[in-house]
Order: sequence, then structure tokens, then C-alpha cells
Amino acid sequence: MKIRIRNSMRIGEIQERFHEVYPYLKMEFCRRPHSPGGMVGKQHLYGPGTRVGDLNKLAEPAEIMMDPWRTTGQLEEQFQNQLGLCPQIWRLQGDHWYQTAGTDVLTLFEQNDIGRQYALKPVGESRTEMESLL
Repeated sequence: MKIRIRNSMRIGEIQERFHEVYPYLKMEFCRRPHSPGGMVGKQHLYGPGTRVGDLNKLAEPAEIMMDPWRTTGQLEEQFQNQLGLCPQIWRLQGDHWYQTAGTDVLTLFEQNDIGRQYALKPVGESRTEMESLL
């Protein structure tokens, strides 16, 4: 998947496009970079109404590849290097969202599939059994 990002886009548009392709993942944008494998507090996230151009003026629209074989770490790094934006990928596990920090070496496909498997497990499935997916 390729997304063309312009100054006039809102963070929420990027998030929606990403979530349409990876329904068990979401992308949040941070006010400052985080270290590889590091986590970000919710108080450091931009809201979906924030415009890209308010965060970093792009000289021209940019294209970001969100292909399933890319790792979450690679995608986060591309956003930071190419756009000056600091995303953090989150994965749905059960009914909670967790940052993928510590598993940034997994591909977007793998991360999304882990979330899908959590969603398909019957209620009460042991946590240890589910953690084996990681």
C-alpha cells in the first residue's frame, strides 16, 4: 500500500488509510521521537485533527510505502526520515491496544496477523498460549 501525504492532510486521514489495510493495527503520531523499541505516553500523541503541515512543512507531497513485508520499525523510521513525523504502531490484543515496542522487528503482516489471531481466540484462552504467538 502506498499513501501520498500532503501538508493539508490530517493525521486522522493517515490513520484511517493505515487501519483500512491493517485492521488489527493503528498508527499514532508522537510529539517527539522515541528510541527503537521504546514506548510513548498517550499525553505525547497528536490528535487526529492535526494537519501534517502544522507539524512539518513538506516542500512537496511525499509517498510512504506501507507494504506488508516491511517491519513496523522500518515504517516508523521512514516516516521520521522522510517526513519528520514520529509514528508509533499499536496492535489490538483482545479489547486493548498495545504499542508494538519490543516487536518492531516483526512485519506489518505479522503484527496484524497476531492481532487477528487474538481476535479469533475464544474468551478465556490462556494468556500463555496467546503469548506464544509473539
